[in-house]
This record gives sequence, structure tokens and C-alpha cells, in this order.
Amino acid sequence: MQDRQYLFFKPEVKALIDSFASCFGVKITIYSLELDEWLVGFHPATSDYCTLLQEQLKVRDRCVLQDRLVCKRCRRLQQRQQFYHCFGGLTEVVIPIIIDEKMICYAIIGQFRTQQKVPQEIRKLWSQKELPGTTLEEAYAKRPFFTKPTMNDMIQLFSNLIQMFIETKYMEIEKLELTKRIIAHVNSHLGEKLLIADVATALEVSPSAVIRAVKHDLHMSFRQLVILYRIQKFENIIAKNPDLQIKEASSLVGYDDPLYFSRLYRKVRNTTPSEYLRQAQTAFFEKENNIKQQSPAPPQNPLL
Repeated sequence: MQDRQYLFFKPEVKALIDSFASCFGVKITIYSLELDEWLVGFHPATSDYCTLLQEQLKVRDRCVLQDRLVCKRCRRLQQRQQFYHCFGGLTEVVIPIIIDEKMICYAIIGQFRTQQKVPQEIRKLWSQKELPGTTLEEAYAKRPFFTKPTMNDMIQLFSNLIQMFIETKYMEIEKLELTKRIIAHVNSHLGEKLLIADVATALEVSPSAVIRAVKHDLHMSFRQLVILYRIQKFENIIAKNPDLQIKEASSLVGYDDPLYFSRLYRKVRNTTPSEYLRQAQTAFFEKENNIKQQSPAPPQNPLL
């Protein structure tokens, strides 16, 4: 089986991507080929249009499915860019990130307008629920608008930024065997106390070798590595078990103090564990409701 690849980047990468997103009013997320979130950029709070659609029309699952389908098509066709309109009529761009002639991950830039009006299908669904049309129109209008030339310029600028990260080694895939072993050990002991000395003993290397490998290959400290993977594990646990409390889920990844964990989470993700839990619960219950609605009615007993 081919080893799964990981993308690691210096802190400056996220800072520059966040600045880019803030200037253009867009959101940028970098996903693995398996669509795990590797970097979640700053999300400008300029419009609640998507939130309105997901809460009022219950279309989150449809939006997520569309993202996945476009990413798969991008990977299959090996193209540099994939432009598409989401269900709500906003435009998103999928940009494959290629290192050493191999596609490593995707960057998704969204959601902005390239058309002036809300799609007719959305208007119809909105009116069927007797919701105020002005609310929908105002939220849509707050999303940034790009003409085709300005959109192409933005995408070209972002692509150049990514290429600069790759060429300067600010963004790269991990390659060394020791680093892989460190990552594997950390992932399998996230709920335990993780000390450099203990990891070094388990891998039969010196503590300084662990420190050097992580710093050189991943451009972060051992502590930052542990925090990153614990947060990712926490999110996976919550996504699968949205009825868990934050205290319970964070304790499973080695944090018995939920307040301390919350501070770490906010620093890494620029949001709170409570907000992630709320989104996970919304997605879970919407999926459950969709399953119930699609289930066939039980057959009636003709003798009754």
C-alpha cells in the first residue's frame, strides 16, 4: 500500500493565506486528497448567505457532496483548476497543489459571486417556505463579486503564491523515514502523555534526533506537531459522535482541561471547539433527517 502523504508548512504560510483571504473577501481551505482539512484559512464574516441556506433549506449535505465530486474530477483530470457554481449560486475554485510532479492536495477558494442574482431554484425553495426574500437577497449581495478577468487575476496570484511556498520549502511533503515513524507513534498515542524522551525511547533514537527530524522536515516543534494531530483527532471524534461533550472528546486526545484545550484550538483553527461541535451536530442531524425522509413507508396490513 502506498504511504499516505502529509503536507506541512511554516507558520508564515497560514499568515499569508489569511491576508490574501482578507484582502479578497474569500475563504481558503487546503484539503488532502482524502478531503481531510489540512489548513483552514481566515473566513471573512461578511455574509451569512451560506448559513441561511444550510439552516433554512437544509442543503449542507448537498453542498459537501458537490465539493467532493468536483475534487474527485479535478484529481481524475489532473487539471490545474476547476471552477464551479455551488448549489447556492456562488462560485468556488478547486486548485490542485502539485509537488515533485505529484498532486498532493487541493486548495478550495470560495465563495464569491460571478453573477448578480440568486439562482431561480433557490428563490423558489425560499419562497415555498414563506421566508422574507429581502433577507436572502441582502445576504447574497454581501458576498464579493468578481468579473471573469478579476477572478482570473486573483486565481493566478494565489497560484503564484503557492508556487513560491513550494520553491522556498515553506510548504512541502514529509519524506524522511524517521519523521514518518514519529508521526505514526504520535497518532497511536494521542490520548496519552507524549514526551519527546518517551517517543525517542520507543523509536530507539535520541531525543535530539526526534527534535531535529520534526524541525527540519515539518518546520514545527514537537509540541506543535502533537497539538495539530490532537486537534485533528478531536474533530474526527466529534464528527462521528456529535452527542459528545467537548470535555469528553478533548479528554480522549489527552486534554483533561477543556479551557486549556479551547485556547489551543482557537489559536490553531481561529474558531472555537463549541462552534465546530455546533456545525458537526447540524450536519449529523440533517443527515439523519434526510435518511428518515428517504426511508420507504412500512407496508400496510391488508387485514386491518
